[in-house]
Amino acid sequence: MALSGYGSLFGKAERTLFAKLLGGEKLAALKREFLPKFGITARQLNGMAAELTGKIASIRERQAGLIKKAEQRIARAKKVLRKIANPAKGHRNNAG
Repeated sequence: MALSGYGSLFGKAERTLFAKLLGGEKLAALKREFLPKFGITARQLNGMAAELTGKIASIRERQAGLIKKAEQRIARAKKVLRKIANPAKGHRNNAG
């Protein structure tokens, strides 16, 4: 049960750090707040910050590709909707 508690605490600390770093706060200033508040060591906080920095960089790198993929899916959905809205246009009239 002790590991579960640690996991919850670490997760909360990581989410809080993520929000504050994205808000523009500096890690050095956050150390004074985080160490006593979450009961973690400076080494743990530095590790957490390094991991978050990597995650943020990865997301930013992937962002352009994800946007392009979403735009392609939207264009395809619009095409399907046009076909659904006007089904007669998509079929030939074979009545003779």
